[in-house]
Amino acid sequence: MGAFWFVELGILILFLQAFKPGASEESKCLPGFNSEMYIFKVERNHLQSGRRLGKVVFDDCTSRTSFLFHSEDSRFKVNGDGTLKLKRGVTLRNGQEEFDVSTHSKGKKITVPVRVLHEARHGHHHNHHHHEMTTQPQPGASLSLPVLNFPKSSGGLKRTKRDWVIPPINFPENNQGPFPKDMVQIRSSNDRVVKIQYSITGTGADQPPVGLFTVDKNSGVLYVTQPLDREKQDQHILLAHAVAVGSGKAEEPMEIIVKVIDMNDNKPVFTQDQFTGTVPEASKRGDEVMQVTATDADEEGSANSDVRYTIIKQDPLLPSPNMFGINPVTGWIWVNAPGLDRKKIPKYTLEIQAADMEGNGLISFSKAIITVTDSNDNAPQYFFFLPQTQTLQGIRKSQSPFVQDNKYSVIVLGIDNDEVPATGTGTVIIELEDVNDNAPTIDERVIWVCNKESSPQLLSVTDKDGAGFAAPYTVQLQGSSHSNWTARMNDTKTGIILTLKTMLDSGDYTVVLRVSDNQGLHQDRTIQASVCDCKGADVQCTNKSVAGFGLSSILGILGAVLLLLLLSLLLLMFLRKRGGEKKEPLLQEDDVRDNIYYYDEEGGGEDDQDFDLSVLHRGLDNRPDVFRNDIVPTMARPEYRPRPANPADIGNFIDDNLKAADNDPTAPPYDSLLVFDYEGGGSEAGSLSSLNSSSLGDDQDYDLLQEWGPRFKKLSDMYRGGED
Repeated sequence: MGAFWFVELGILILFLQAFKPGASEESKCLPGFNSEMYIFKVERNHLQSGRRLGKVVFDDCTSRTSFLFHSEDSRFKVNGDGTLKLKRGVTLRNGQEEFDVSTHSKGKKITVPVRVLHEARHGHHHNHHHHEMTTQPQPGASLSLPVLNFPKSSGGLKRTKRDWVIPPINFPENNQGPFPKDMVQIRSSNDRVVKIQYSITGTGADQPPVGLFTVDKNSGVLYVTQPLDREKQDQHILLAHAVAVGSGKAEEPMEIIVKVIDMNDNKPVFTQDQFTGTVPEASKRGDEVMQVTATDADEEGSANSDVRYTIIKQDPLLPSPNMFGINPVTGWIWVNAPGLDRKKIPKYTLEIQAADMEGNGLISFSKAIITVTDSNDNAPQYFFFLPQTQTLQGIRKSQSPFVQDNKYSVIVLGIDNDEVPATGTGTVIIELEDVNDNAPTIDERVIWVCNKESSPQLLSVTDKDGAGFAAPYTVQLQGSSHSNWTARMNDTKTGIILTLKTMLDSGDYTVVLRVSDNQGLHQDRTIQASVCDCKGADVQCTNKSVAGFGLSSILGILGAVLLLLLLSLLLLMFLRKRGGEKKEPLLQEDDVRDNIYYYDEEGGGEDDQDFDLSVLHRGLDNRPDVFRNDIVPTMARPEYRPRPANPADIGNFIDDNLKAADNDPTAPPYDSLLVFDYEGGGSEAGSLSSLNSSSLGDDQDYDLLQEWGPRFKKLSDMYRGGED
């Protein structure tokens, strides 16, 4: 009897093993969406193409995360990860649109309704902002919960299926409940045989934040007790435990991952309340100016955190309303149009917008202030005296090279309207009164400093205006230069002491300084600071040229100077050698000839401004043995122009007096008999004079001599025997 009972017990055990309910436990997990209905709230009735509305979540009781979804409304598209987007623009009728989204699982079509609802803005809740989009199930509505089964075991509690993967539980953040809200049911395959009690441990269960997740110990339903925040924690890892009442542990602990689905509940935040930058006024279109940046706390790499930048306002709008452009992805601001002029518009203020969802989501604003700095884009102005214009050019700058001691000298040329025009010149001296029309400037444009214990740099300040509009000067750092530099005036208030106050990486930096004179007239100057990896005043820059020149450049310059000096020396020796060769004179010094006077000096040359008129008299002065016995005429002498004080006018002086002398009948030699006591020696020829000739030449016509001037008229009268 005992043996028979033992056989029956064995058959019963085999029967129970064969029809063990755990073999069909996997079917208790029902595929479906995690909500009975999805509601996506939008802030406006008209929606643009490509806009992302949110996500639908589907679980097919496997580890799959991508499915083939179908939208009943062709204007909407659902991606494989459940993201709902607009294929084209949509205008909500009566403030909402409703349609179905479906997918297939295990040969069965599963459908969920979706509603797009226009909702006006009403403040904030749990960091929800304008343009909010939420995925929220209808209160009180639920589907059959997904079931998570403990891994199969054999031989008691020993696991045999090592590749068993428990899919994560996807749950949206900021879910509004009601709470506690069920998430999933955990089951043990032994609950048909023995009574099982369930529990959970881990962060959010028995560890902080304690009580965020709870489980019904009898049914195994897992609950969440309050809204989840992905920005605080994007997933929670729990351990589920199944214990057989009265007999201890029934299953090995099962790991459960609760993945928090990101919702667009954070708007972009600019890294600065106000951005500042500088741009030289000579910048070309496309030159980069500065960068603005914003961050988004939503899930990185998703559309919720994909920020786009836009310039929505420029002040002032001159000379073009689009002087600057911005890269929508990187935030770099660049010059978009020519015409920057510091003297007309020294500063621009741009209002920048940052929007997530690729520019269609939540928005925030900031300002970018761009200062236009001075550039050497104004060529010097030169003034020329052009006699042929007969005009006096306007004087606009007391710093003109023609101005000395605040006096401008102008040479005025006058010409009359005679057939042979007479000219006259005069000098006009204009005394200029100084005005404060020049802002002070910094002489240095480039400095080199060490990044450790940097030595102060002295910058020289100059002002083209007079002393009344110059020193003492003042200086102020502009823009972001405050962060790394300090600037102050020296004791004399004529120089700037610039000091690096923070340790910077090696490289070139821009420092913008505003220098003002004692009347407040100022301008911004840009200094390029090369920061080198060194210490103190011993500036040593790796791969940098010493003082801007390499060693090879310095050696080249020295070689060129030495070569120039050598060539100059050779040229000087050559000239001295040629100068030492004695040239044979054209006339021998002891050669005495009739009627030839030797002049050893020809007077001033055209490059010589110190004229000595006495050289014109040296012909007779050098021959004291020759003299004249002239009879001075009694006619009135004309007036000769006095010697001018200005050497530049000596040419006109000589020309005018030469013309006067040529037409002066009283000028020597006079038209009278000249008696020479010395005519030279050794001549056997007779006299060539016709005064003592026996023939007076009555048959000659001397009227032609009348036209040759007063002196020849006198000679004509003498030959004709005239009365005069």
